[in-house]
Amino acid sequence: MGWTFEHVTKYQTQEQTISLEVLGRRTQYPFRSRNASTIHKVMGSTLHKGITQVSNDPSSDYYIWEKGLVVVLLTRFRQLSHLAFVDPLGMKHTTDVLLEILDKVPPYYYHSKHVLDKVKKTFPLEHNDNTTVREEENIYTRASITTPPATIIPEINLNTFPYHPKDYPISSAHATPHGFLYMLLSLADRRSFYIGQTTNLRKRLHAHNNLISASGADPRYRPWVPLIYFTGFQSAKQRRSMEHKWQNERNRLMLHHSNTSITDVINIGIRLCSTYMSNNTENHDSTCRPSLVLHQCYSTYTPQQMP
Repeated sequence: MGWTFEHVTKYQTQEQTISLEVLGRRTQYPFRSRNASTIHKVMGSTLHKGITQVSNDPSSDYYIWEKGLVVVLLTRFRQLSHLAFVDPLGMKHTTDVLLEILDKVPPYYYHSKHVLDKVKKTFPLEHNDNTTVREEENIYTRASITTPPATIIPEINLNTFPYHPKDYPISSAHATPHGFLYMLLSLADRRSFYIGQTTNLRKRLHAHNNLISASGADPRYRPWVPLIYFTGFQSAKQRRSMEHKWQNERNRLMLHHSNTSITDVINIGIRLCSTYMSNNTENHDSTCRPSLVLHQCYSTYTPQQMP
């Protein structure tokens, strides 16, 4: 069940003597002191009881985006019965959200594991046969590693990096009369991205990487490469409208969630375009229905199972 509103009246105590000539009474709401907090803020704390709500919708105030947040949430109480979930969509929805997030693989898991495996092979540990796993981890933490010959350089496979750019042909501006809506990724800082629209994506991409413009992507994070772009707009007005909606939802998400991932922003664009097409399909005949096309310019590392 969801949140409900309750009408609470003030409570007034009986008159009490404060001093020889002063009487007084206290008027207050009959509440015990409690606190509202984020999951990040209660890390390391042991809580008595709590009420919360979770969501997998990036636009929700209760959005949870990774399994670490769920683990912290479920382990702050001595008993699980001390934690209550509120959900207007029902408890099955809460269960599905928690299981979905717990089953999600962190985006940098495979790349981090690949890099650590390379480091372990290239810089072997100095320990005896009695070294425990915990001691081995501490040795790595202190960076107590043997120095290999200068000629040995670990080879890092960037194919394990999330959103690895791939060669993808960009549609001709002549074949796309009403332009492109696109999202770029910085290869200098792969946490940085840019959303824009243009009538000529090839020319605009060249400008982002070579020219200085107040309206372009930040030159400090060059080179920029396309992640996804959409074509098939019916007008320039429609294209600009979708750009503003995508940027506004991204800004709103980043304002509430500092750990917004590239996947979240990509999904916003895909959802907006899908919603637009579904809302406008019934209002057009077959000759002018909106048919936006998604072009994916990256590949992701998705093995069959976690090693």
